[in-house]
Amino acid sequence: MCHGCGHVLWCRAYDPWGAARVEAPPDHWGGTRLNRSHRTLFENLEQVLRLAEECPSGPVGDAIRRAACELIEADSHHQWVCQRRMLKSVAYLQWRQLLGLSRTDDPTPQMLKQLADVLRYQG
Repeated sequence: MCHGCGHVLWCRAYDPWGAARVEAPPDHWGGTRLNRSHRTLFENLEQVLRLAEECPSGPVGDAIRRAACELIEADSHHQWVCQRRMLKSVAYLQWRQLLGLSRTDDPTPQMLKQLADVLRYQG
């Protein structure tokens, strides 16, 4: 419960980390949560690979392509580890772009956003 307004912030009836696909109720601040991807794991992995292939050539693009291949080839436990590592790398690149430190061979901000979105809702 929020001590300021008395709203329930989390309950067992609506677990945001649960596997059930229910319509998201408004959150504490009046918004609704993003709809999770209704794609299968295979479709998400295909999307990661497609986005990685579109990255420009260079050290960053090569690293993203290698990470995507590791993610696809990993077993279920290591897949989660690879996914988190790749998501942290994308977040770092986004942070670098915000500071104006991006390189000419870095992926575009739109590409990084798409990659981050598919990695967040991968499982």
